[in-house]
Amino acid sequence: MKRRKLRIANKFRFSIFIIIVSLVIISGVGTLIGLNTVESASIPKYIEVYVDSGDTLWDIAQEYGPDHVDTRKTIYEISKLNQLNQDYIYPGQVLRIPTYSMD
Repeated sequence: MKRRKLRIANKFRFSIFIIIVSLVIISGVGTLIGLNTVESASIPKYIEVYVDSGDTLWDIAQEYGPDHVDTRKTIYEISKLNQLNQDYIYPGQVLRIPTYSMD
């Protein structure tokens, strides 16, 4: 039986084909061994704070918020988490405050 020689007709298309096949294989192997998974470095947790007379969102955000985060951002997160439409809070109200820990 006579063996046929294969010849590449278009080198550019062949190169693109090889690159695409290589990327698909690398992506598949990466997914199988877990390289493409995204894990958060911080896990959000919440504490409950009871509002006392005279408390403001600013005071609570400064007391319970992270030191490296702007207090205004902490107020926004507290308002969003507790579905507050205004900055008004009242004594006896329970607010959930986000805290982040490295677990």
